[in-house]
Amino acid sequence: ELTQWFFKITEYAEELLEKLDSLDWPEKTKHMQKNWIGKSVGANIIFNIKGFEDKIEVFTTRSDTIYGATYLVLAPEHPLLNSIVLPENIDTVKSYVESAKVKTEIERMSVDRTKTGVFTGAYAVNPINKAEIPIWVADYVVSSYGTGAIMAVPSGDERDFEFAKAFNLPIIEVVSIDGKLHGNDECFSNYGISVNSGEYSGKSTENVQQLINAKLDEMGCGGAKIQYKLHDWLISRQRYWGTPIPIIHCSVCGIVPLSIDELPVLLPQDIKLSSTYGDELSPLATSDSYINVKCPKCGEDAKRDADTMDTFVCSSWYYLRYPNAHYDKGPFDPDRLNWLPVDCYIGGAEHATMHLLYARFITKALRDGGHLDFDEPFTKLYHQGTITKDGAKMSKSRGNTVSPDEFIEKYGSDTFRAYLMFMGPFDEGGDWNDQGITGIDRFLKKVWRFCQLPNSEENPSKKDLQLLHQTIQSVSHDLEQMKFNTAISRLMEFINYFSTHESVGRDFKLNMIKMIAPLTPHIAEELWENNGGEASVFLESFPEYEKSLTEEDTMTIAVQINGKLRGSVEVSKQIEKDALLAIVKKNENVEVHLNGKDIIKEIVVPQRLVNFVVK
Repeated sequence: ELTQWFFKITEYAEELLEKLDSLDWPEKTKHMQKNWIGKSVGANIIFNIKGFEDKIEVFTTRSDTIYGATYLVLAPEHPLLNSIVLPENIDTVKSYVESAKVKTEIERMSVDRTKTGVFTGAYAVNPINKAEIPIWVADYVVSSYGTGAIMAVPSGDERDFEFAKAFNLPIIEVVSIDGKLHGNDECFSNYGISVNSGEYSGKSTENVQQLINAKLDEMGCGGAKIQYKLHDWLISRQRYWGTPIPIIHCSVCGIVPLSIDELPVLLPQDIKLSSTYGDELSPLATSDSYINVKCPKCGEDAKRDADTMDTFVCSSWYYLRYPNAHYDKGPFDPDRLNWLPVDCYIGGAEHATMHLLYARFITKALRDGGHLDFDEPFTKLYHQGTITKDGAKMSKSRGNTVSPDEFIEKYGSDTFRAYLMFMGPFDEGGDWNDQGITGIDRFLKKVWRFCQLPNSEENPSKKDLQLLHQTIQSVSHDLEQMKFNTAISRLMEFINYFSTHESVGRDFKLNMIKMIAPLTPHIAEELWENNGGEASVFLESFPEYEKSLTEEDTMTIAVQINGKLRGSVEVSKQIEKDALLAIVKKNENVEVHLNGKDIIKEIVVPQRLVNFVVK
């Protein structure tokens, strides 16, 4: 049992949920955070315990089913358990609680697992109908959600149903799809019409829920409540590495927080990290010079808190230092906050319910403290994929790791970088192949040769201009969407097209260099200088395309005969209907299939197809 520090993240549970919809984040990640916060709208119900002054509080999302509650279940960790167990049941309950300790919550909550439990000997009193129902302890109820106690309604919950069947407990049907009784052979968990529910029978369960909640509130034994699965953030860690917790423990003054001018607290150097291995004690506790201090309030001997903070505390706000990492008058430079929030954050999906959630919480807390004027740290989130080797995740134990050093030494860092972007979609990753990098190497050598071509003095052809502007359009779109692999593919097509040219306009070369600069920055900078570019290519604007020059002058028309594809023709976009039909009929394959047939109807779908109905 440790006394530890928490951050009250639960105070922000509702805002953390509400603001998710405004973020440009992957839906899967937002869904994970929503589930982690776990908002449930329901009611708390307080049950008296027969013969005891203690009361048991439960949370339920289905207060309308209270007439069907035939027993209560406490989690093995419930604080009231030991005080209500009857003497003749103590040994049995104690043995069961010990056996539950070796099981994980996931194992305990599994729907498929055989239900186990023992009777405490005590009875609870239903506040609505005054029925006395037995109190059991069972490990399928956990203390980490709700109150660690449930009212069991076997007719409406699958786990309660299985438990009741196993221990021969009553099952009372209280919800019907049509208001008629259907028996207790299976549970019905949906909403419907209340039955066997006293004065509430015959009413819709949604209405009964509101009526029951109001009744509980009126009686002073519960009422409507919103519950979250999210718990406060435990930040205490018994280890050396981490931010020291700025608290002094004084025998006279109690817990004394350090003032702002006493921060930051620095970690001591006279530490043996191995001295507390296996103990629930921080290595910092062994440093007399660190631990033993004077109380800042009364001046008496006192001790520092020996724990350090969870390292997620640091990573939840470090982005605030990025605009000025050299600022030394506080944690971050308030004059550079106009750079924030972060426009696009690229990170792994594994941080969805920890780092990313904590960063959102800390940002909101700093906002409420008057230190920030924005609500969210990262307005856009993008998850990168994983590079595998031979189809498996790289790891030293598998012996399939790839060191970039030898490839950078042989091909250069730009080639290595471009290959990583080319090998697959950025959000999916790809499988590393030692030979695959050679294709990128050849491509970049072609880029180099293209940029060394003599400058052409002639006006570019329409086709050249069209390809340039189509490439700018495609690459601009792909880079914006983080589709680096398809951007590189488009640049390859561009270079291949110009590989037969003996000269090229200087503006073509400069535009190519600008397009490739985000992908291969060192090569681009060198080529920029070689081609007479001023200053740095990264001080230039990205190329812009003219929409009119991206559009093709021709179109492909599919030709069908009685609905079956018989050919296609390439024609001008401005072609008239009669001219189109004349060209289509001269198509070699179409002509064969029309020969000897009577054309009943000619159907022209503009810019798409021609269909002849024949017999």
